[in-house]
Amino acid sequence: MVISLLSVRYSNSYLFVDKNKDSVLIDVNDDYLKLEQELNGGGYKLKAILLTHGHFDHIYSLNEILAHHDVPIYLFKSEQRFLEEPNLNLSRYNSHNPNHDLVIHAKNVRDAEEGMPINILNVPITVIHTPFHTSGSVCYYIKDENILFSGDTLFYSTIGRCDLPTSSENTIESSLGKLALLPEDTVVYPGHGKATSIGRELKHNAYFQFLSKK
Repeated sequence: MVISLLSVRYSNSYLFVDKNKDSVLIDVNDDYLKLEQELNGGGYKLKAILLTHGHFDHIYSLNEILAHHDVPIYLFKSEQRFLEEPNLNLSRYNSHNPNHDLVIHAKNVRDAEEGMPINILNVPITVIHTPFHTSGSVCYYIKDENILFSGDTLFYSTIGRCDLPTSSENTIESSLGKLALLPEDTVVYPGHGKATSIGRELKHNAYFQFLSKK
C-alpha cells in the first residue's frame, strides 16, 4: 500500500496505490503535471477518481486528467451538479483566477452512496456520507488499511466551514457522529493541512468535545 500526498496551494490530493500498483486518486487539485509524474514514476495504473465533494479546489485539473485517463469518477449523487455549475463549485468566485468558470466534461460519473463499497482495488473502499460542508460531502474509509480520506469534513483540530451553497449546520453533529464510531487509531488524511487520527480529534477537536458533552 502506498499513499502519495500531492499537496499544492489549493488543496491536498492523494494517490492510493494497492499491492498490484493499481491506484485511485482522491480529489484533484491544480497540479496535473505532479500527478502524472507520480503515476509514471511509480508505474501506477489509475483506475478511478474519488471526489469527496465538488468545490473547485478539489476538481481543479479534472478535465486534464480525464483527457489522458479514461476512468470513472465517484461522487455523491446530489453533488454531481457541482461539476457543471460554477456557482456551486465556487470557481466563479476564485480570487486567484477571476472570471474562470470551471465546467467539468465527464461522461463516466458514478454514484458514491452511503455505505457503498467501491471494489476497484485490492481492498474495498467504503463511502461515508458526511453532509454539512456541502450536502453531498463524503469521506472514503479503507478499513483494511485503517485510513480515512476526509475531504473538507474533518481537519487537524477543526472541521470544514458550513456557510457555502448547500451547506448546513444542522447536519454537523450527525456527520461527525459517524466518524466518531471509527477506530481511534484510524489515520485521517484531510483535504487541507496535515494528517491526524480519529483518536486525536476525539481528544483535541472542539467540535468532537462538544458532541461528547451532549
